[in-house]
Amino acid sequence: MIRTSDGSGSEEKRLSVLTWSCLSSGCESDFWGPHCTNRCQCRNGAKCNPITGACVCTDGFQGWRCEEHCHHNLYGKDCMQECQCLNGATCHHQSGECLCAPGYTGSFCEDPCPPGKHGSMCEQRCSCQNGGTCHHVTGECCCPPGWMGPVCAQPCPFGWFGINCSEECACRNGGLCDHISGVCQCTAGYIGER
Repeated sequence: MIRTSDGSGSEEKRLSVLTWSCLSSGCESDFWGPHCTNRCQCRNGAKCNPITGACVCTDGFQGWRCEEHCHHNLYGKDCMQECQCLNGATCHHQSGECLCAPGYTGSFCEDPCPPGKHGSMCEQRCSCQNGGTCHHVTGECCCPPGWMGPVCAQPCPFGWFGINCSEECACRNGGLCDHISGVCQCTAGYIGER
């Protein structure tokens, strides 16, 4: 205890305040401990406790030095919030925002790409023709009956019709087979279904 010559004790109070402030927050942000001699090891914008050196992680980080992103499916403060992303989407470790896998869209990646679109961020246009539909992830065309090829641009070969051109035409006497329905168109002088 230090007393001043006038006995008021005001010097004691000043010294006490000075001592407390050195221990609690007197270190610069990159140092901690007595006399501020220990260098902080915190990463990713984390703050260092000036007394213990413990790292206080920013949102989205964890670990002794805040060196790790939150584990899969978690985000935010202390990595305690659960991601809501669907269909294989990646969850941002800080904000929880969903980064959709190719072929999906929506806040939580809950919807497939709209018709005519596919791929990453649903930005690629489908190239399917003749009513073909495109797979929302790969862009691969699914051809309607009577059509074939990578973009459904080719009619079934002569003598075949239907889905994947897998059905054989049954027309006789030179009748022509519709490549979509398989209906026969008879040549001159013939009538009937086949």
